[in-house]
Amino acid sequence: MAYAASRAVGGSPEPRATPNWIELRKSERRLTLKTGRIVVENDAYPLECAILNVSDHGACVLVPLGAVTGDRFTLVIDGSDQGRSCTVAWRDGSRIGVSYE
Repeated sequence: MAYAASRAVGGSPEPRATPNWIELRKSERRLTLKTGRIVVENDAYPLECAILNVSDHGACVLVPLGAVTGDRFTLVIDGSDQGRSCTVAWRDGSRIGVSYE
């Protein structure tokens, strides 16, 4: 298991377990804070979203609270000419983790 250092009271380092899901990633995620759209096939209107971080294999997307998306969609990052086909890997409230197909 990987560990990250933290500072306990008194300043001595104390090992802290890193969540297991971090170890499962294929590539490092980079903080991005961009805007974009989720486009679902057969849906006339794209869903506005914020892209919190990206990697070579996926992204973390923030959608409006209560928004409904399917498990597969196209993610278009503003300023990009092309969308990426995505599959939902996890959901946590209004955050969605996706892997690129």
